[in-house]
Amino acid sequence: MTKEQKEAIDYVQKQIDYFKEQIKFIEAVDSDYYEEEYELYKNRIKQFSTVLNLIQEQQEENKKKDKIIDLMAKEMFYENNRNVEKQHFQKIEEIIKYFKRRIK
Repeated sequence: MTKEQKEAIDYVQKQIDYFKEQIKFIEAVDSDYYEEEYELYKNRIKQFSTVLNLIQEQQEENKKKDKIIDLMAKEMFYENNRNVEKQHFQKIEEIIKYFKRRIK
């Protein structure tokens, strides 16, 4: 997760916490005067929670993709090493054959 992503998540979470505090205040006052604000804050919590959930789901998908990429990179590395070893042994065999022919 990048610094910007972390900051965005923190911001969204702070907004949710702020709206929850405002709702607690409105509920404590128990007045119809704040009814519009109460509904607005409830909707904002729902909206910000949806955004936060989407961000978290995207992060989980990115983690899965990163794991797949890591596995593919490792497989490519090992395949390359196997090919290098194979070529190395082939060259050694060629050198051995060369010297055997020279000896005869």
